[in-house]
Amino acid sequence: MNLENYINQETDIINIFLCKSIENNCINLITVNKNIKLKFTKRDFAVYYKNDLFYIYDLSNDSQFTYKSKLLNHEIININNKLFSINSYKETKVSCYLFPSTNNISKKTKYTLEEFRINNRLSFSIKTENEKKIAFITYKHSSNVDIEKMNIDLNSFILNSL
Repeated sequence: MNLENYINQETDIINIFLCKSIENNCINLITVNKNIKLKFTKRDFAVYYKNDLFYIYDLSNDSQFTYKSKLLNHEIININNKLFSINSYKETKVSCYLFPSTNNISKKTKYTLEEFRINNRLSFSIKTENEKKIAFITYKHSSNVDIEKMNIDLNSFILNSL
């Protein structure tokens, strides 16, 4: 997998979801039950959505963030008979006061996130929401990053851990 294929000037975040199958244009996501030997954190979140804004409240440490998110690219690829759904985003952190009242929201959810650090820009996460687990890899892009090293680390993790 080459991350450069999913990056443009606006890209901040790339999420790579592990898929079981695709049926009727619906992606069935999977989780991984392997023992992953990486440093990890486990946190609980409450998230409120309104249009392209989402307000995240970290229940573990009382921190709050508001982001504006825009999907830039979506692609499904097959690598060694493994399906991946790749989403590229432009995410902008905005002031919390810009989020409307929590009485006027599109969706509210709570989830637990177990995040395993691959390196300082790549992480493997398992998100548990309503007793459903979703596994995905997140890459946090910066223009000055060594993309070749990121590709090596990403492909090594996919090959050896998934």
